Amino acid sequence: NFNVPENMEYSDLEQELTIELKKGKQKLDGEKAEQLLRFKDYKSSENSREKTTAEFMFAVADKISDASFIKKATTLFTAISENITTNYTVEDLAADLELLSFYKELNKVTTVYPGKYITINGIQRFEPDIKSAIGEYAAYR
Repeated sequence: NFNVPENMEYSDLEQELTIELKKGKQKLDGEKAEQLLRFKDYKSSENSREKTTAEFMFAVADKISDASFIKKATTLFTAISENITTNYTVEDLAADLELLSFYKELNKVTTVYPGKYITINGIQRFEPDIKSAIGEYAAYR
């Protein structure tokens, strides 16, 4: 379940990409989650791709730290492992499952890395403000 921050509509036939999400709380399947994470044309200055991605990852972490998920995590990981390449094993996951159960107790902070988007030769890039970042993140050392 995720609260989509605004209506998201985008279409690019070349990429075979269509994004059609309505604002509001809803259950996202894999296809809709991909649309959410690929969207970048936010109309409201309160929203951004980075902020939405961070909030989505918090929602995913909250879901996988739920006791009902933890019980079936190794079975799901084994099934997913057939489609990915990783050196993280089901034994590693089993050893880490206890850590997942503590996730909800953690103090979580969302911040956006300081900087701005610039366009160079038609390609949008993020230009970080390193001096501001050093000051902002010094408290987390």
